Amino acid sequence: MQSQRLLLCATDAGGISVLLPVAEVLRKTEQISFLFATEQRYAERVRSVVGKNMVVVNSIPSLQQASALLDSFVPSAVICGTTRYESIDRVLTVEARKRGVWSVGVLDEWSNYRRRFENERGELIYLPDKLAIMDDLARQEALAEGLPESLLAITGHPALTRMAGDISRSGIEYAVPSCIARYPGHIVITFLSEELWANFTGAGSMGEPLGFDERVVLRDIIDEAGRLDQPVLIVNKLHPSSDREETVEQFGAVVVATVKTASLHLLLRHSAMAIGMISVALIEAAMIGTPIASYQPNARVQGLSTAVRLGLATLLHDRKALGTWMQAPLPPPRIFPRFVREESVQSIIQLAIDTSA
Repeated sequence: MQSQRLLLCATDAGGISVLLPVAEVLRKTEQISFLFATEQRYAERVRSVVGKNMVVVNSIPSLQQASALLDSFVPSAVICGTTRYESIDRVLTVEARKRGVWSVGVLDEWSNYRRRFENERGELIYLPDKLAIMDDLARQEALAEGLPESLLAITGHPALTRMAGDISRSGIEYAVPSCIARYPGHIVITFLSEELWANFTGAGSMGEPLGFDERVVLRDIIDEAGRLDQPVLIVNKLHPSSDREETVEQFGAVVVATVKTASLHLLLRHSAMAIGMISVALIEAAMIGTPIASYQPNARVQGLSTAVRLGLATLLHDRKALGTWMQAPLPPPRIFPRFVREESVQSIIQLAIDTSA
């Protein structure tokens, strides 16, 4: 193999999740050097995996910054995450194209396919040379939104594939997170929070309001949890992009512990149920076997949750349905997800080094 230099770039939680498994393999691969560009808020997490092979980029994207990255590292190809807003990930793809540098995008979620690559006029100006997608469902939905078929390459989902490997290991004793250990005898419910209010109601940077957000949903969960016949601990797991503080609040027999750094995997392992909205983390919960529901009261758009579309999560539309489900949550079906592929990471690396793909 000819020596390769790969520039990885991800500046949101989804992009980080799918590119870190790639970086882990690259660290062990001879003849391939790499650099991982990310924002300051993810620097510690990325550094723990890639060590010194990291550079922090400004959160305000610019062609000058993208150009400087390409000039300093001189990559043979770039591998980028995908965002629904203006980011260095997007700009880097454009600048790479100008220089004839091969680019690969890696999709992390089954949603907003076109929006990730279009400008404010709806023009697809941020398309990479190849787009690594999770499965045939992603392919069908991407084509329906107008992405070119020649762009798409099914590779599986690298983060969920790695997770499936962790889940399948036997004989492992999973530590109880401290936020749960403090409350013995409580029913544990993990709430998979997201920044929907800020993204769709507050700043509105990602589109029109959905009809629900994390504040409304958490309030309903607290109210319905109070109707259960024993004390309840709701672990409010913040989204990685959240800047909210960790807190503990008491509502009668219901304790709400808001956490950010606790391992989601361990939380789900020790939860009686998990409730989310549209987060891909619902899929992780299903793979572990935790009973899960997607609660979307007053939803203005249908089909928002991938876990629901894949038949892994129960969709709940109102408080009554939420309360009924919480009284007797059923575990998800045990299936082998089609987006789990052992060769996922190697397939993405191959897309980057094979410019004739």
